[in-house]
Amino acid sequence: MLKKAIIIFILVTFHSTVIFADNFTYKVKKGDTLFRIARRYNISVEDIKKLNNLKGNHIKAGQILVLKEDTETYTSLPLRTLSSSSDESVNEMLPSPPHENNEFLPNLRDQIVELALSFQGIPYKRGGMSFNGIDCSGLVSLIFKSFGIDVPRTAREQFLMGEPVEMEELKPGDLLFFFTQRTSLPGHVGIYVGNSLFVHASRSLRKVVVSSLEESYFIKRLAGIRRFINDNSNH
Repeated sequence: MLKKAIIIFILVTFHSTVIFADNFTYKVKKGDTLFRIARRYNISVEDIKKLNNLKGNHIKAGQILVLKEDTETYTSLPLRTLSSSSDESVNEMLPSPPHENNEFLPNLRDQIVELALSFQGIPYKRGGMSFNGIDCSGLVSLIFKSFGIDVPRTAREQFLMGEPVEMEELKPGDLLFFFTQRTSLPGHVGIYVGNSLFVHASRSLRKVVVSSLEESYFIKRLAGIRRFINDNSNH
């Protein structure tokens, strides 16, 4: 049931087409979310809500949203750095998804990233693999299996079976592994989302969070990068 619910979520979320009303507004399409709109234009969800006097996150198809309050030419806002302990919205940090002819064209990597981010705040539970509690490798396994990609259950198995990737080849959807114990194999894993950020189930913070790879704790413990996505196939 959980896998079915996640797949339905993906299909609904990504069934949309971008339409501009003008340079500073956006017409909401079926399946759009504030998160995706903010991600595409490098605007925070809170800024969109303030510009449009929205009290919640609900939007509906056909609704016109203001994206900029002045009449100057629209340019992307600068990205900022986020740490796992910050209250700052991660939406301001994410790279813009690919697009062509003003249409959002989600690929598998984009879908994995967005689904991973939707788990933020889910409680950490060792051995868990559900919305009631999940651990780092369980998060990875659950998300990838939702897209028909068979990924082992434990971080060690994932590290051994994934395709090794160099840092300069790192892409959103790749897995980052860290040494957290005095063992020869890594004991922690996260999903890279871009801009040096990754999603992971943190045992110390007791929930799924977004952290920066540039934090000294993580960069010193980075064991390697592995890939389970074949960009030359449907997966």
